[in-house]
Amino acid sequence: MIVYLVRHAKAEASHPEGDHARRLSEKGIGRLNTLVQPLREKGVRPQRHFTSPLVRARQTARILAEGLGWRGEPESLDLILPSSQASDFPPFLRELGDVSSAAFYTHNPFVQELADYLLDPATVTEDIVFHTPSVLALEISPPYRPGSGKFLWILHHRGD
Repeated sequence: MIVYLVRHAKAEASHPEGDHARRLSEKGIGRLNTLVQPLREKGVRPQRHFTSPLVRARQTARILAEGLGWRGEPESLDLILPSSQASDFPPFLRELGDVSSAAFYTHNPFVQELADYLLDPATVTEDIVFHTPSVLALEISPPYRPGSGKFLWILHHRGD
C-alpha cells in the first residue's frame, strides 16, 4: 500500500472556539494549492482519504483531495489527532484490506512520530521534516510492522 502522510497547511494562530476550530490561513491555502500540480505530476491519486476531525486538517484534505480529482468527502478519523499514538495505526491499515493507496491528513507531532514509526531508516534518503504543508509518500506491506515502510519521497511547499 502507498501511504501519503499529509501535514495540514498553515493555520490561523488561534480561534475563539479553541484549537480544534483553527482554520487555514490565506497564506496556508495558497501554499497548499502549490502542491496540487506536483502531486498530480507524481501520479498521486489516493483510493481513500482520511482526515483528522480538526478543522485545519479537514480543510487541507478537501483542498488536496479535490485538486487530485477526488469527488467524495474525506473520511473523519480520530486515530490521527495530534496526540494519537503511532502504534495504534498498523491495525487500522490491516482493516483497510485491499486498498492500494490512502492519504492521511493530520498534524504534528503525530505525523512525525508516525513517519518515524513506520519507515525503515535504511530507505530514507533525506531528512523527514514536516513543514506546513508537507506530503510524505511511503510504501508498506502487510502485516504493516514498525520500521517496514519504504521511503518514496517527501514534498514541501516551495516559495515564500
